[in-house]
Parts: sequence; structure tokens; C-alpha cells
Amino acid sequence: MGHPREREREREREREMSTSGILSCRPFMSLLPPARLQVLQKKQTRKHLHLLPFFSGCHCEDAFNRSLQRTKVSCSSGTDFDIHEHQGSCDDLSEFILDDSKATTFVHSVWRRIVKAGDIVVDATCGNGHDTVLLATLAIGEDSLGYVYALDTQEVALHNSSSLLDRKLNFNQRKQVRLVQICHSKIEEVVKNKPVRLVAFNLGYLPGGDKSLITHSTTTLAALHAATKCVQPGGLISIIAYVGHPGGREEYDAVKGFFSGLPTVHWVCSHYEWLNRPLGPRVIFGLRKQ
Repeated sequence: MGHPREREREREREREMSTSGILSCRPFMSLLPPARLQVLQKKQTRKHLHLLPFFSGCHCEDAFNRSLQRTKVSCSSGTDFDIHEHQGSCDDLSEFILDDSKATTFVHSVWRRIVKAGDIVVDATCGNGHDTVLLATLAIGEDSLGYVYALDTQEVALHNSSSLLDRKLNFNQRKQVRLVQICHSKIEEVVKNKPVRLVAFNLGYLPGGDKSLITHSTTTLAALHAATKCVQPGGLISIIAYVGHPGGREEYDAVKGFFSGLPTVHWVCSHYEWLNRPLGPRVIFGLRKQ
């Protein structure tokens, strides 16, 4: 138990945050330093998030409130998480909350915590190749170990990705990226029993392309089933879903339902969105436990 005056100041801060309509997630409030809290109060930002903590299973109320004083947080699963080790993700989540940052910025910060040189990763919807470039720089080391599979059904997407990869990657990195024109539901056919660290999905339509060509809930669910079989312990399934186009909300609801049904014994699943941006992107993570 903290000093009564400290507890009172903490409660007062939370009341101010609540009355200004800034944030409705107490665990993540305690991760923000006082300077950021002051910025929030000054800007009177009206950005709400529905947040299920990425490290779900934690005793959130106690663990996060002590996180700045303690090096590790004990979780109900018996695992200790080093707060300082994951501070980068917390910083990017703060930007996501405070500055209306792109969802991809937050997602990429999580990838950097998961993917290491030598890993095998899958960009299941490579689009124009921007995510593929980042995954290649994370997974492919100087010794040319690591591999990236980039999938898309559209020839124009693979062409755009290939051009970007040729410009952005060095020779050793580029030869370790394989572009495959195939549906994302066929992940298992591509990776063939290899242990995968990350499977990334950026759903919807190709930016700058034909908006009538979209991912669909039926094939996306099949892809998620396949991904759960491919991802190794400690690996991650990452999804950005969009609801502003026809069929998008149906697909998002199906994806959310899929992760909600994964067994907690093996999976830690979390979901992030802006509550006052009804057409904003949704972020979902599925972390396979060690």
C-alpha cells in the first residue's frame, strides 16, 4: 500500500482524466509519465480507446500501478515480463493514444519486440510491400539467415512490392524474400511446416488499387486457422482490420470472434481501437504462449 497522500493524488489524477473524457483504461494510465499526463490534460484530448492489455492475464490493477517502481510484473500465467524491455511498445502505444498516430506505427513497434534476425515471418497480405520491407529488415540478419514469405492474390500488388523491395533492401536481404501470388488462406502450403515467428495481416483492399477487390471473412478465417498451426511458441499473429468499406465490418467481426474463441491456455489475445472513430482501423494481436 502506498502513502495515503500518494494514493489520494493518484485518485485525483484519475478523476481529472475521467471527467475530461481522455482515457478509460486505468492500467495504461499508470504507464504514462507525469509529463504526458499533463499534456493530455492541457490538450483536453477526447480520444477513447477500448483496450485489452497486450499482456493480458496480468493482475492489471496492482501490477501496472507498481510497474514504474518494479522491474518485473508477475502475471497469473506464472511468467514475469520486464517492463523496461517492453518500454518501446509502451511508448508507441502512448503515441497511439495521445497523438492519433497511425495504427501501423503501433503494430510495427510490437513486431520489433517479437521478430529477431534469423526468424521466418509471413506477410500474408503484402499489398504494396511496405510491411514486407520492415519485416525483411527485422528478420534477415547480416549472415543472410531469416526468411520472409510475402503473399498476395493480385499481380499488381506483387509487382509493386517487388519494385519497393529492390529499392529498399540490400542484395542479401532481397534474396531472402519470396513473393507468392496466392490466397492468404494457403499459408501452410507456402511455409511447409517451418516454424514461423510472425504472421501479419493488413486486411481490406490494395491502397491505390481496385477497391472492389477485398479480403473476405471466409478466406481470412481459413488463413487465421492456418496461421495458428504455423506460429511457433512465442510467435505472434498480427491483424489490422478496416470497417469503412463494404464487407469490412463483417470481416472484422469474424476475426474478432475467432480470437475471442482461442483457448487462454495457449493464446494471449488483445484488441485495440479508437472508440470515437467508428470507421477507424482495428488492431488485434494473438500471441502464442511459450
